[in-house]
Amino acid sequence: MKTNLIKTFALVAALVGSSFAFAESWNVNDSVVIKKDVKHYLTGEEPSEWVYGKTFSIQQIGSKRFENGILLREIISWVGPEDITRPDGSSASAEPAGRGNAKRQQNAGPDKNADKKYDFGDWKVGDTIMIKRSTTHYLTGEEPSKWVYDRKHTIQTLGSKRFPEGVLVAGIISWVGPNDIYRPSDQPARESKIETKPAKPADQGKKEEVKPVDQGKKEEVKPADQGKKEEVKPADQGKKEEVKPADQGKKQEAKPADEGKKTDKQQVAQRAVRMQPHHRFSIGVRGGVASLMHKAPVMNNWKAGFDALLDLQYAYYFGAKEGKKVNHGIITGLSFGYAQSPIKNGVSYDETKNITDESGSYSVDYSIYASEVKSRDGELQIEVPLMYSLQTEKGFFFNVGPKFMMPVWTRYNQTISADHNISAKFTDLGVTVPNEVVTGVIGAGDVKKSGSWGANQAKISLLLAAELGWEWELKNGHALGLGVYGSYAPLNTYKPQNTNLDLVTVKADGKGPASVTVNSATDSYTTGMNYFDAGLKLIYHFQFPAKK
Repeated sequence: MKTNLIKTFALVAALVGSSFAFAESWNVNDSVVIKKDVKHYLTGEEPSEWVYGKTFSIQQIGSKRFENGILLREIISWVGPEDITRPDGSSASAEPAGRGNAKRQQNAGPDKNADKKYDFGDWKVGDTIMIKRSTTHYLTGEEPSKWVYDRKHTIQTLGSKRFPEGVLVAGIISWVGPNDIYRPSDQPARESKIETKPAKPADQGKKEEVKPVDQGKKEEVKPADQGKKEEVKPADQGKKEEVKPADQGKKQEAKPADEGKKTDKQQVAQRAVRMQPHHRFSIGVRGGVASLMHKAPVMNNWKAGFDALLDLQYAYYFGAKEGKKVNHGIITGLSFGYAQSPIKNGVSYDETKNITDESGSYSVDYSIYASEVKSRDGELQIEVPLMYSLQTEKGFFFNVGPKFMMPVWTRYNQTISADHNISAKFTDLGVTVPNEVVTGVIGAGDVKKSGSWGANQAKISLLLAAELGWEWELKNGHALGLGVYGSYAPLNTYKPQNTNLDLVTVKADGKGPASVTVNSATDSYTTGMNYFDAGLKLIYHFQFPAKK
């Protein structure tokens, strides 16, 4: 009896002694390697293949739950003292045989939530949730830090081998029960803000709060069926687990101070190149108000329409003189676009003419009247610029000079009002006949008519044009410009087909029905053109330094 009592006392002393030896053998920040024969962490999860053979550092020694456990910083996982060695293969004092396995067996068993029954019917991966303040422990036993409450999280996984009815919360990588969470828009009526209990003694509390949340995170992020997610590299895991999600994003996105300075230097260099001799190829779009501004005695009220053009340009800049911040260049290129404009309110038509047959046997006075004639003319045009360009170091630009514009396709759409008539007065007979076939009528096809105006006519115009605006240098060395433009054509080569052409012509020979022809108002009355346009321009510049 006495012998057995002595043996028992010796065994207890050995176990206690080994515990103190363990605590004294390892230190925080020691470098260690996980043994290849370790199949489970103290929490019961299986390590991924990549953790073997890598060097980790000790973050914490012991906790409320794992008295002799070792928390590895990079993977935030708990191992036993017999599971690790120093990088050179040596080990600290060994833990008594079977102690680590007994701890694993204990952790792998049922936890305090094992008797709870949950229903995943209302939850799915990706849902946004919040953790109830009444939740004082994760399923792994750790106490949540205060910052996890009143913050939105995302469900990463539902269920695992160890926690079949657990919910893995992304961001903090910790397991909770479905009853511990709620949707932000559906806060439980009974939910009350319960403050978490302060940590136990100071030294113990600090160890626990090194991020006990993080302990739960990494341990639980890698159940066996979540192998792929566990393959995240250790460095990334460490950053995510040790920083609060809100702060983490800011830190990752913040640019180093020297990077900003480098960008400033690049911009200065780009402006310097911009002031040097260089070539520039540009593509731009512009659009605004426009008018063909036909010159005619009875058509002097053409109002503004619109234009839209594509500019393809080339420019050469000669380089700023020493000490100057202004560069000069010449621009040419080719532009394609469309412009149109209508008569403002239409014009009335009232004309009297006398027609005598060839034999002179009779004479007819025709009266032709229309209360309103409307027309809308348009053209597809090309422009060739030859302009002087000025650009400053900071981005202002000003271009001015001539452009040659030529319509390559024209179209008019003309309408005669319903209030129109043609009457014929036979002077010899003293009879007036209105709107009869024999005297001539305006047909339905002539009331609304379209065609090409100025056909077979040279219509080249000389435009005086100006542009100004601002350009922004891009990181790739090119530039983006935004400005306004305007042009006016004081000279053109357009001439009407026949200055004596009437809008409505009637032919009659007295032997049959008279024929009526409705012509284009533009061709009937126009004596010239004074095209103008104005609007906004957006352009992208490809800049290349000239070879010296």
